[in-house]
Amino acid sequence: MEGLSFLALFLLYVLYAVKKEPFYRAPGIVPLLIFPAYILLQVIPLPAPFVKVLSPQTHALYQESIGLLAPIDWISLSINPKETLSEFFRFGSYASFYILSVQLLSDKTFLKKAVNTVVLFASLLGFFAILQHFTADGRIYWFMEPFRGTPFGPYVNRNHFAGLVGMTFPLVLAMFLYNKPRINYSGLRTRLAEFFSYRSANTYFLLGVGLVLLGLAVFLSLSRGGIISLSLATCFFGLLLAVRGTDRGRGLLVLTLFSVVLLSVGWFGWEPIFERFNRIRNPAGDIGEARIPRWKASLDVVRDYPVTGTGFGTFTDIYKGYRKEPTGNVVTHAHNDYIQLAVEGGIIAVGLAAWFLISILATYRRFLKRRDPYCVYLYLGGLTGLVAILIHSITDFNLYIGANGLYFFFICAICVSAAYTKIRSGSSATSLKRMDTRWVKLLIFPVAILLVSSLTVNGGGFLANLHFNSILSVFQKNELVDQDHRQIIDHAQSAIKYDPFDSLYYTFFGDAKNSLGYEEAAFLYYKKALLLNPANGLYLQVLADYVSERGDKATADRLYQAATQRDVKSSHRFANYGFWLMENQQKEKGIETLQHAISLSPRRTRRYLDLLVEEKLLGNKDLIRVLPPQVEPHILFAEYMEEYLTEHLIEEKKYDLTNAAYKNALAYLDEEAEVKLSFFTRVHRYYVKQKRYEDALAVIQTGITYLPENGRIRVIAGSLYEKLGINYRAIEEYKTALVFDPKNKQAKRRLKKLQ
Repeated sequence: MEGLSFLALFLLYVLYAVKKEPFYRAPGIVPLLIFPAYILLQVIPLPAPFVKVLSPQTHALYQESIGLLAPIDWISLSINPKETLSEFFRFGSYASFYILSVQLLSDKTFLKKAVNTVVLFASLLGFFAILQHFTADGRIYWFMEPFRGTPFGPYVNRNHFAGLVGMTFPLVLAMFLYNKPRINYSGLRTRLAEFFSYRSANTYFLLGVGLVLLGLAVFLSLSRGGIISLSLATCFFGLLLAVRGTDRGRGLLVLTLFSVVLLSVGWFGWEPIFERFNRIRNPAGDIGEARIPRWKASLDVVRDYPVTGTGFGTFTDIYKGYRKEPTGNVVTHAHNDYIQLAVEGGIIAVGLAAWFLISILATYRRFLKRRDPYCVYLYLGGLTGLVAILIHSITDFNLYIGANGLYFFFICAICVSAAYTKIRSGSSATSLKRMDTRWVKLLIFPVAILLVSSLTVNGGGFLANLHFNSILSVFQKNELVDQDHRQIIDHAQSAIKYDPFDSLYYTFFGDAKNSLGYEEAAFLYYKKALLLNPANGLYLQVLADYVSERGDKATADRLYQAATQRDVKSSHRFANYGFWLMENQQKEKGIETLQHAISLSPRRTRRYLDLLVEEKLLGNKDLIRVLPPQVEPHILFAEYMEEYLTEHLIEEKKYDLTNAAYKNALAYLDEEAEVKLSFFTRVHRYYVKQKRYEDALAVIQTGITYLPENGRIRVIAGSLYEKLGINYRAIEEYKTALVFDPKNKQAKRRLKKLQ
């Protein structure tokens, strides 16, 4: 996509320069060209004092990582130059596509062909998406199983499908209104006769069907942002019609069509849509949307990096140090294009984006002078498409998706063309100002450089990735020998040659060198990796280990602390630091740090307990000190005690100690933000295994007080009452379970047997 965008613009420049055809100034071209240049500036190493003035926090981040190991004179504004360079080519291709579109759409014939093509594509996309939704069983193109996400149409993420439809739906609507037959006769019969005799009646009817399909597809996708933005954009379209003073009948037609869409949705059922919107609030009635803590954390980044941001493409790297929500999936985007723009580009990027957008919206003044119906409706459709995606971008990251980013700039070009392109014959094709021919010739060379650079960088990344896959194939062996490490070194060297900005290849090289005993070479490559990604907690801790082995405990401690600061929700980072503290005679601080690590990821409790015992860092009596006041870690400790006592044949104390541990675990229920069913079932399982059904029932009854509407826990209670011979209470519990979970097969089966 990037290569073709640059190539097409280059060929256009050459063609226009040779034929001496007019090249027009595109509105917003200045901020649009400065924007990728600014992204490139973020990649270029600058003097450290200069960076300190522009972005003190960026300078501090480098100083607190690679700066702890060696003086740094040159650093970049980006904390991950590889990702920023990738974004440079992506946004550069967007700019190229916009410039290219403005030039080509200045020809009225090409404009109409392009619009017709997009309208046809969008209508077919809506039909395809709906058909796939009902027949493909969650697969894309009927055969591709998505790795993750909630796919719809050809998109892995339904929100991005809705984003594309939000931009194209208004164009289809505009052409639908433009092609509306003008009926002059009165009477329904004569009107229908004239309508079907109208030359473009078939086109008009198909456009209406396409609109309904597109609107229906957005609702079926269950994209909340897409549904809201499409609904508001349609209202905005109607408002523009009213302001323009266009035929009121067409305004009513817009409302009628949207009503048809809503009726079509009702045919398939509104329940999934209502359920999707209800998920915004949690059972307590509070807003439980995951995006809100993400936005709050992102705004903290903006406060620390206000002017230049952290570098485009670096959101994942910087967010780890500010994350507020619990650990889970890697967060790659803020789910708000405006906040992410501020995080990665700072005030400068926000200002440039606003400048460009204002330049596009300023074409509205020119549009008010247009009288040609085609251009009037086309502009209304283009402007509405922009409004739809700008609304949707509040809750998603559509403009970071390549296809949607291209369509955004295409819609911008549509607005420009609808405002300036002359549909009727005249002395010139457009009202846009011409560029000096000399400038056109000069621009050929930077575009050629962009084309070659894009192919080189992306081609190099492709070749490097082939070597990366070879490295992964080596790692599939059960045990690596020296020859395997040498193979990894060869592949890593080649990968670095093709893609020198990717820090991952330097770490592979360092690991292989270290395994072969070349510690100095390994240390050098680890430092290079950290210089390319100074916010990476793993790299910081690897270097901390090396520094510690060399005897510099103070620097190692600062590196370990920096690692935890750069990855505040990583259990691994805190656990490694905690173990290191204990190994270096800082037992109390180590216990405190490890306790925090377990609180971040309670499921890793058992792993950490086993390591503490294996490394002889703590005895069994002290193990409980590393447990945070949470239920799951104490349950895992109880399970550990049960296995340990069984393994060491300490039967006389086994029940008392294990029973006390399980009871102690449930003492922390009120400390939990979310009480889970598993808290009670795991303790209940222990007592059932001991055939202590009364104790097991007491645990489940406690669970019912916390989870009164959970059908599964009621079924467990019923089974325990059966074991105790209290069948009437079992029947009551099974009936209650079916009230909350009518489809519970176990409750139905047990109830039928008892009755």
